[in-house]
Amino acid sequence: MYSYNRYENRSATGTAPSVFRRNPNHTFSLNTSYRFDCCDLLRDIVVGCGYRFRSKSFATMRGTFVDDNLYFAHSHVFDVNVSVPLTKFGGPEDWTLTLGIRNLFGEKYFESARHFYECLVGEPRTFEIGLRARF
Repeated sequence: MYSYNRYENRSATGTAPSVFRRNPNHTFSLNTSYRFDCCDLLRDIVVGCGYRFRSKSFATMRGTFVDDNLYFAHSHVFDVNVSVPLTKFGGPEDWTLTLGIRNLFGEKYFESARHFYECLVGEPRTFEIGLRARF
């Protein structure tokens, strides 16, 4: 998935609109998974990974550009997960155990920023465990 965003401030009357990176110009994410269909030990295990990118953007004060030194750096975030059917451990057929790590490398980034003083920090490295059933 790719997104392009161009911000233009047209609120100032009588002046030319200002264009700056209030939001990241470019965001990109890629997710994939692979289900093993080989030997009995790996059969039906699913391994997945994801990548999220946000380009550099600038902080604002009430929607107005402040300074070139007030910015949010670009970020690269990687996620991984593994899903294992519980039948591998003698469990029920329609149950799956999922293990995941979000932000695998502990990237420090901002998820969003309305103004330079209203920033939401991106999630740190997070471990997830889940149990899914089909019925």
